[in-house]
Amino acid sequence: MRETPLIYVKNNENVVVIASSLGSANHPQWYRNLLANSEASLSFDGHRGLYSYRQLEGKERQEYWQRMLEVYPGYNRYAELAGGRHIPVILFSPLE
Repeated sequence: MRETPLIYVKNNENVVVIASSLGSANHPQWYRNLLANSEASLSFDGHRGLYSYRQLEGKERQEYWQRMLEVYPGYNRYAELAGGRHIPVILFSPLE
């Protein structure tokens, strides 16, 4: 199993991350691996568990994009560097 450190925000028991790949033209490998599986193992704040996920779109995506910008403003620059690649915003929900 591979571990990838990511910036995240929490919403109750849910966790949101952005698949920015530092503004690369390609999605990060962890995101491609995620698409091949229906669940993921997350570890944060001393907790570890299995999570399902969904990609956010529309108003919900924009809301969480803004929340992530409060944590790390560089995401807007990554969006510019990505050259039109739609950067996924992913919401994880616990399975347990």
